[in-house]
This record gives sequence, structure tokens and C-alpha cells, in this order.
Amino acid sequence: NTYSVEVLHGMARFMTRMGMDTDSIASSSSSSSTTHSVVQHECPSHHDTIDYCDVNDKENVTLKWMLPPAKGFLFVGPAGVGKLHVAQHLANWFFAHCNGNSERIDASCSSDYDDVDNEEKMRNPVLEIIAGDNMSELEGGGGVSRRRSIIEHIQRRKGLGSVIIIHHIEYLGDDGLLSDILKVLNGHTNTLPYVHDDNDEAASCDGTVFLLTTEQWGTKRIFQMIQQNDGLENLPREGLLSAIRWEVDSHLRYWQRLNSRTTIVPFLPFQQDDLLLVVQSWFQELSDKYQGIHWAWLDVSTSAIKYIVDQMEYLDLYSGGHLQPTKTREGDESQQSLLKPLLTFSANGAHALYENSLYTAVKSELKSSNTRRRPYKAAFLDVDQDTLDYILSWCDAVDTDLNECETQWRLPLAFS
Repeated sequence: NTYSVEVLHGMARFMTRMGMDTDSIASSSSSSSTTHSVVQHECPSHHDTIDYCDVNDKENVTLKWMLPPAKGFLFVGPAGVGKLHVAQHLANWFFAHCNGNSERIDASCSSDYDDVDNEEKMRNPVLEIIAGDNMSELEGGGGVSRRRSIIEHIQRRKGLGSVIIIHHIEYLGDDGLLSDILKVLNGHTNTLPYVHDDNDEAASCDGTVFLLTTEQWGTKRIFQMIQQNDGLENLPREGLLSAIRWEVDSHLRYWQRLNSRTTIVPFLPFQQDDLLLVVQSWFQELSDKYQGIHWAWLDVSTSAIKYIVDQMEYLDLYSGGHLQPTKTREGDESQQSLLKPLLTFSANGAHALYENSLYTAVKSELKSSNTRRRPYKAAFLDVDQDTLDYILSWCDAVDTDLNECETQWRLPLAFS
């Protein structure tokens, strides 16, 4: 949340120039950007902030709509802290109006693309690429190339704006794609080059948002800054951003180094409280998903959530940069008092939850056929402190109170 203002301000500025409604994001970020009218009836031939022109004139909208230069966001942080998750939600939110009923849907979400078989791709403004997967830059090698996927996506959008998510940009390799994207983001050019029918061509990236993530570039600086500032409480925002930018630039060639057109957003290591929120969020999503189908609602006790999180493996970060598993300090009060860690965190963040056998078992049991469907009763998941079992009970649902509960199943904690 500390750094989300960077995303909000950048997206508000970009959306304003795209002619999209920025009321919600502007109020959230207290942005000073002016929200322009979505529809303009007159279209000057030269104006760098033209929004939609004749929004109902689908055939001519791409000829009259002047798009802003591409915008980049680089999400930096260790594994499992939500970089890709945030990128996906941000991308979907950016074009959220495409999922509703609005007069702007046809003009800003789809084009006159004639290929009916590709209508789904044409309407989807978001492309997601995981670097290091089976894509190849060579024709016929290992699947569709990343460059070709990006080019085709931009061309399908036909100048209507798009979002491209690239996860793990450090694994893009030496094929030149990363270099070309950075040239676009740094303003050296507004096009991505490609070869078509043995001819060199280029696709305009104007109106495109690149959401990039990295675990290796910049993460080391995050931990160093935590050490230098004796923990998270005194972490300087501008100093952290400068340190991360310096490390990211050290992996790039001189002409590739990021400028102010790419916003860096740090993601800090996940502590136990962060994982508690993740687990609470998952149970809430599960409750909402099956509400009225499996249960009236699903209620999970704090002790049940905490027990799952307590089973995770944590690391202690000390002032000298030394890392030590948290459990090795247990039972040694003198050492604990002398060696107070600057930070206790999960090495794999939320990813570690999927390696937690207890967490996986509870999820599976709640969704299995063993959990009977009682849409008019509340399901209550708790821990029996005496027997160390997870207990699922069905209770009469009266407002938010649970009465007259009966046990359905027990899941021993010891199995994990």
C-alpha cells in the first residue's frame, strides 16, 4: 500500500490521455490530473491529449484517436509477494469497462477485425507472457514467439490500447525483444520491429501499457535497504526506489537503462501477518464462491488460520545480512534477546502455502464430496486445541451468529 500511489498516479495520467474515466483512480490517489471528457465532438488535427473522437463512429475511431506513448511499470520483489497477481488485476481493472454494458465498449474494447475465429483475442485487451516458457523467437521452434505474440496482439487491437504483462523479464534472453521494449518505454522509438514476408516492418506501441515483473533484478537492494535502515519501519521511499533503479540498470546496457517513463514499484517480503491476510482472503473467496450452493457462508476461526500460517518456514534477517531459519532460535532466550532480527519473513512468500500439506488438505476437503451441501447452514472451521484436529461443523445461521453446531468431519493436524 505504501507504494501503490506510484501505480495509481501513473495509471491516472495514462488513462486521462487515453480518454478513459479516471474518477475512481483519481479519488483513490488524490491525483492532480484533470479528468477530460470521454467524448469530444470535435477532433483537432494536432492535439496531444485527444480522447475519444466520435465514439459511436466505430469505423473512424482509430483514425481520429491519438494515443499517448507507451507506459511501463516494473514490479520488483522476492518470490510470492503478489507481483503477477497485482499485474493481472491491474490489467483487468484498466479495461474493466469492457466487461460491462456501455456505449464505449465497441469503440474502446473491440475493432473491425474480420476474423471471427479470433474474436475472443481481438476483444481481449490484455496479453500475458511468462518469460522462460516454451516460446521461441525462431519460426517453428518451441511454439509461438513472444515477439510475434506481442505484435499480433497490438495489431488486433488496431490502435484501441492494450495491456501486455511480461512476468520474469530477466528470462527474456538475448534475442533483442527486451532491448526493443525498453527503447519504446524510454521514448527512443514508439514501434516494435518485426519481420513479415521477409520485409522489415514495425508495429506502433502507442496506447500500450507494459506491466513487467522481476524477482532477480532489484530484490537484493530491497533487503540491503532493510538492513541499512534497521527494518521496515524507517525504510525511505525515495531512497529505496533509487537503489532498486540502480541495481536494475546494472543489468542493462547503457541505452536500455530505465528513465522516468517506467515506474518502479517495490514489493516487500511477506511476513507472517501478510500470510494471515492471504489465507483469510482465500477462505473469503471460497465462502463467496459457494455461498448458497455449499453453505450459507463459511466462517473460519482465527486460530484455524493462524495454525496454517504457523506451519510455514520463516527466515530471520539480521543487521549483518545473515539469514537464519527462525526455528533455530527457539528455546534459547538469551540468544533471542541478543540477536533480535530486523525482519522475519517467508522465503517463498505466498508460494509456500501451496507447499504446505495442511493448507492443501484443508482446501481439498472443503471442496470435496465429503463436505455435504447445506446451503441454508453456515459452515464453521475451527481447531480443537485438545485433540489437534481441524473440525468442520454445520451451524444454524442467524445473522452472523452461529448456533446449534454439529460436526461433519475432523482432519488431524498431525498428518502434516
